[in-house]
Amino acid sequence: MFKKIIIAAIFCCIVSNTVYAQTYCTPNYTGQYGNSFEFISKITLSLGQNSTPFFINDSSQSNSAYSIYEDFTSRVIVLNGGNTYHVSIYPGFPKLPWRENYTIWIDFNKDGEFSSNEVVLSMGAVDGTATGSFTLSGTMQVGITRMRIAQRFIDAPIPCPALRSSNGSLYNYLYYHLGQIEDYTVRAMAINPEEPF
Repeated sequence: MFKKIIIAAIFCCIVSNTVYAQTYCTPNYTGQYGNSFEFISKITLSLGQNSTPFFINDSSQSNSAYSIYEDFTSRVIVLNGGNTYHVSIYPGFPKLPWRENYTIWIDFNKDGEFSSNEVVLSMGAVDGTATGSFTLSGTMQVGITRMRIAQRFIDAPIPCPALRSSNGSLYNYLYYHLGQIEDYTVRAMAINPEEPF
């Protein structure tokens, strides 16, 4: 029994080190306009549309300077395979409100990238609060990984935007650089919470 505990502990450490060794791209929206038109003010997650949220992150205060990328990986969201989760994303507008597009990725295979098959929720041309749901596979990999939530004006968000034009035209800034991205840590659990992870 003692040997099993030692082996399990070593395995968990190896898994944790492997996950945290991943290097994720840092979004680059730098430019004249930044994200001074909109940002993600708050997100909530719940197990049902009308149930009390089990996770809330109100970043409106930290966004006083409207940072284009927020690293909230110190916040851990526990998600169980097979469950359906309801998400609400509240936008903030320093000036006028706009229609926004949102995408949420979870790095299921823990390769340090957010692929198209890792999109769990996509919402387009939303006025006001964006709400939606996603269901996690019961066979997803368990352990620690990352979730990325992106907001973007005009078009669907991409996971790692960068400056696309050297001429700095208004069009390029509007198309690629208005919005915000937030990262969170996810602890993915098995359908049975008692199953080792």
